Amino acid sequence: MNSNSDYIKAYNKALDIISYREHFSQELEAKLCKRGFDKSVVSDVIREFIAKSYLDDLRAARLYISEKQYKYGKARLSAMLYDRGLQSSDVEIILDEIELSDREKLKNIIDGKIDELGFIPPYSEKEIAKLARFADSRGFGAGLIYEVVYELRGKR
Repeated sequence: MNSNSDYIKAYNKALDIISYREHFSQELEAKLCKRGFDKSVVSDVIREFIAKSYLDDLRAARLYISEKQYKYGKARLSAMLYDRGLQSSDVEIILDEIELSDREKLKNIIDGKIDELGFIPPYSEKEIAKLARFADSRGFGAGLIYEVVYELRGKR
């Protein structure tokens, strides 16, 4: 009977956790285990939540990416989804749904950073290097960064 009681406690705690925001199944599992629930009980709760559609990794990924897609490149977004336990086939599905191309996103991000930092054309090599490092930290590829930064050099 103790096992049933543990299941009910874990189930209720999981409901409480997911009531705040959408969670990935791996996230919910980690939170419940951290609170001391047995791994087998947690697995049972997660299976039931998935069956009842309380928990859906694709839905969570779409919401997560909708908040992050304008700040990061596809490589960084992909890594963020893998970190949250999404399967590679699901990551590909989510990334294919992204609206803006990486080039458009990078231009928007760099324009925002230029405004934030108050850079005024013509841009110095130091300013261009700073923008390139920033773009790299956001998960954009070196080739794309070079192309966009090369366009900035043309504004000199």
